[in-house]
Amino acid sequence: MFFYEHFSTPLHTSRRNKHFDFPFHMHALVEFIYVTSGEMQLGFPDAVFLLHPGDFAVVFPCQIHNLTTLTEKADYTIAVCSKELSADFNDILFNQSTINPVIPAEMLPGDIRDLMYELSSYEKKSLDNPRLIKSIISLILARTLSLMNLDTRSDHSESTLVAQALNYVYTHFREELSLDTLARELGVSRYAVSRIFTSVVKVKFTLYVNSIRVDFAKQLLRNTSQSILDIALESGFETLRSFNRVFKSITGSTPLSYRKAKLTVSPGTVS
Repeated sequence: MFFYEHFSTPLHTSRRNKHFDFPFHMHALVEFIYVTSGEMQLGFPDAVFLLHPGDFAVVFPCQIHNLTTLTEKADYTIAVCSKELSADFNDILFNQSTINPVIPAEMLPGDIRDLMYELSSYEKKSLDNPRLIKSIISLILARTLSLMNLDTRSDHSESTLVAQALNYVYTHFREELSLDTLARELGVSRYAVSRIFTSVVKVKFTLYVNSIRVDFAKQLLRNTSQSILDIALESGFETLRSFNRVFKSITGSTPLSYRKAKLTVSPGTVS
């Protein structure tokens, strides 16, 4: 049994020096784990990996996993990064997998530890430099993915149905989406797909899709001069009216108000 973990910020980091036991869960984000001291266990439904001091692991999006410290004290850094921050590598992260997610200390590039520590400091600074943060994440992925044996994801077992559903939504949210479409693409019943969102993700399918679309639209509102209508259509909404309605219901403000508010603060702020 596992649960779906939702993050409200583009970057979630944690530096700890205590026992940690997190149950099986899944999220649609890439996760980095760096161990400074002690030992940790990274578990998947069909495999378990040990992390020793200096080891580094990459958990790809939509993978069911748990994490446990094996020693009384363990010093480790964890970073979970949004799809937007890992954008340069999403084709690999969402469509490929690795047999072993752990890079041992003796193979790890020397700057990964410093990059992880720098990442862990940015969340506390309100992500005031998203371009730099994205560059750090891209550098970590460029240096580590090249050391992994990657292959196309081919596991179609029942245990990965949730991952497949979330992966498809993240890949196609800008298109017309429905439970029937998703069920057809996954080769399962509409009921099975509906249950994924009501029982695992614990949010209705339509709200989940619209939340992703709104997050994407927020980036365009912050970082481009495109018209509200163009942003609405590019984000997957059929009409400007539906975009305005959904955007306000999720964020509490209209797209225009959101854009104006962001123009009054630092242009690098991410929210």
